[in-house]
Amino acid sequence: MNDIAILSVAICAVVLVFAAVFISYVYRRRHRRHVIGEKSSPFKPSYEVVTMRPSTGSSSDLLGTSMGPDVSPVTPTEFFGADYVSHPVAHPRLKDINRSMSSFDDFGEIDPAMYEIENADDSATQTPFLGEIKFSLLYDAFRNILRVTLMAAFNLARPEADDSKHLNPYVTLTLQPEYHHLLQSKVQQKTRAPIFNEKFEFEVMFSNLYSQTLWFTVFNFSSDSRHTVIGQAVLPLEDLQPSVEQIFSLDLKPTTERMQLGDILFSLGYLRIAGRLTLIVMKARNLPQASVKGT
Repeated sequence: MNDIAILSVAICAVVLVFAAVFISYVYRRRHRRHVIGEKSSPFKPSYEVVTMRPSTGSSSDLLGTSMGPDVSPVTPTEFFGADYVSHPVAHPRLKDINRSMSSFDDFGEIDPAMYEIENADDSATQTPFLGEIKFSLLYDAFRNILRVTLMAAFNLARPEADDSKHLNPYVTLTLQPEYHHLLQSKVQQKTRAPIFNEKFEFEVMFSNLYSQTLWFTVFNFSSDSRHTVIGQAVLPLEDLQPSVEQIFSLDLKPTTERMQLGDILFSLGYLRIAGRLTLIVMKARNLPQASVKGT
């Protein structure tokens, strides 16, 4: 009996030892898994746990110190009891933002005129005033002659490319497409309002009269013998009344036309034996008048 009791006690002791070892093994294994799981977890909180302690400073000062001077902290709601809840106090910076946002209401309605696009081409396309020219027309149906009386010009502008001190204006006339040569007035000296009172005649058939266009070009003859364009006026004859003298006054317009100084016909000959070059001027035509009135 004693042997059996000793054997039973020994078996119980062995079982208890194995149970204790097993329990210890399981506990250590679970603890190890928990530690490994925390170390291998990809999530890391972006905040720090701060233990709040009693302080003499205000909550806004504490938050402002921890969050930095450039960040406006939001004051949390404070609870003082079951029956009382204080409302959050707006930060001074938030008050300034709200005040600036509310100031937009003071502008009133939108003015559509402020958003209209100005046409920049209006000022660029305005034609400068270069002066005006006055003349009369009379068509003689019996002689098939168009008579042009050049009266005067007024308020002539100084050409941009001409730096002469005074204007010496004159006018050229042509009838297109019937005529290809120019008729020219006399040069008026030192005036911006020349008086011409000159008559010119163009021979043109009545059947071709209404398809013609009369061209006036005003030039300045400078002291250094340069001919500079002041402006040009164009009059189609489609509404001209025959046998009735009509007076016209036209504004001068800018033009790129240059003074036609005429044509010259000459011949060249070279004598090789004598080593001589011979130049023979045969004729010239459509030469402009270069004399100034009164000289």
